[in-house]
Amino acid sequence: MSTLSPNNDAAVSGTSPKTIAVIVVILAFAAGVITGMIGDRILLLVQHRLMPPHRGFIAARVADRLDHDLHLTPSQRTAVTDILKRREQRISEMMSKIRPQMRTEADQTNREIEAVLTPEQRAKFIDIRSRSHRPIRWFFGPP
Repeated sequence: MSTLSPNNDAAVSGTSPKTIAVIVVILAFAAGVITGMIGDRILLLVQHRLMPPHRGFIAARVADRLDHDLHLTPSQRTAVTDILKRREQRISEMMSKIRPQMRTEADQTNREIEAVLTPEQRAKFIDIRSRSHRPIRWFFGPP
């Protein structure tokens, strides 16, 4: 009866433990890269930086809401949509200029609110705010 040593095991299987270790490390690295890429894409999608909403998206949503609430005629719907699309670019440009100031105000407001809450309430308040993709919505409300 022959006893097999670690070197004999490698010879029998045809693969050395060092080769197996290298393969495992390469596979782990590849899995990490793929996981990182997927996580990055998900984050970019959530933040609307990978595929930002196309122009006219907000105008269409507002027009849909007005049509639902006001029962617009087809010609009114077209006119309202045209007005909203025409104004959307200008409003967007104005918002980009004041967004940092709005963010600062919202952050200060949230800090003041947190200061009057109990530790349990504060934790819940932070959790509620973190559920939104854009924390500023907490202060300014949903779109």
